[in-house]
Amino acid sequence: MGYLKDGKTRGYDVLVLSVPYRGRGIPFHLVSYSSRTLAQEGRSRNQEHRRAWEEVRGMLEGVPLVLDREFCGEEDLEALQRAGIQAVVRLNIGVNPTITFEKGQEDRKISFQLQPGERRSYRGVWYKGRIPVQVAGYWAEKYEEPLWVVTFLEDPEQALELYRKRMKIEEQFRDLKSVFQVEKLMPKRRDILEKLLALVLLAYGIAVLVGENLRDQVYRGKGKKME
Repeated sequence: MGYLKDGKTRGYDVLVLSVPYRGRGIPFHLVSYSSRTLAQEGRSRNQEHRRAWEEVRGMLEGVPLVLDREFCGEEDLEALQRAGIQAVVRLNIGVNPTITFEKGQEDRKISFQLQPGERRSYRGVWYKGRIPVQVAGYWAEKYEEPLWVVTFLEDPEQALELYRKRMKIEEQFRDLKSVFQVEKLMPKRRDILEKLLALVLLAYGIAVLVGENLRDQVYRGKGKKME
C-alpha cells in the first residue's frame, strides 16, 4: 500500500479477506503491517497472519478459509490447525514441499508430477511428517502448470474445487487497484490507513452487490441469468 519518499519502497502490507461472489469478492476483514510496525512491536509477518486468523475464527465455523501459496509455510499451517480453521491453501511446488505418507517419516514422499488433464488426491498424509493434511492436484490443460492444494477438509477434491473458485477473486484485486487505486493510499498512521481502507472496501462491496442486482434486473427475462 503506497510508497515511501523514494518512490520504490512500499509502505504497508495489507491482508484482505473476502467472500467469493459472482466472480468478484465481498471484503469482510483486513489487517495491515509494515517493516516499521513489525520492528516497533517485535512481531513478524507470520504473527500478523495469525492475528488475522484469530480475529475471524468465530466467523468461520464450518466455512473453509481459502488462501494463496504465500501461506503454505509450516508456521502458517500450524497456526491454522491450532485455530481449528478448515483451511484450503495452494502449495508452492517451486519450493519442493515435503508431504509424507507416514507421520515422522520423510523417506516416502508423494509425487507432484502430473500430466495435462490429470488429477490426483491423497488422504491422511503429513506435511513435513508433522501436520496431518489432505492434498489434491489438477493440471487443467489451459494452464502452464498444475494446481496443488493442501487442506484440513476431509475431502481433498472439494478443497481443490474451492480453490479454483477462489481464483475468481483476482478480479476484485484488479478492481481495487485500477478503479479504486488503493495502492496509492498512504496515510502515515496505520490506524488512519485501516479506517480509510475499510471505507474503500465497504464502498467496493456495496458497489458489487448493487451492480449485480441491477444486472439481474436488466437481464431478467432475457435468457439465463448472467453469472
